Amino acid sequence: MDIAAKVNAPFEVHVERSGATGYQWQVMTLSDALEFLGSHSEPPPEGAGPGAPLQQVFEFVAKDPGAFSLVLGLRRPWESEPIRTVTATVNAAP
Repeated sequence: MDIAAKVNAPFEVHVERSGATGYQWQVMTLSDALEFLGSHSEPPPEGAGPGAPLQQVFEFVAKDPGAFSLVLGLRRPWESEPIRTVTATVNAAP
């Protein structure tokens, strides 16, 4: 996943997760040039049934220009290893 960003301007990363399994995306690896601002889940569309997929939204800001990576992992809080990972390359322009 490639993401275009501007230095000191927040940007978002969206990932899908199941709503009823206990799995959540977490930041696993983050470049020192990126700052994690927080995350939240967006509710499923109206009329979606129980366990419908949710969008989890992560917000970051690039502190410096350049190309940096971040890794998100899908895991339950009591497990140490993720069942899936997503790697993103952030290309931050001045």
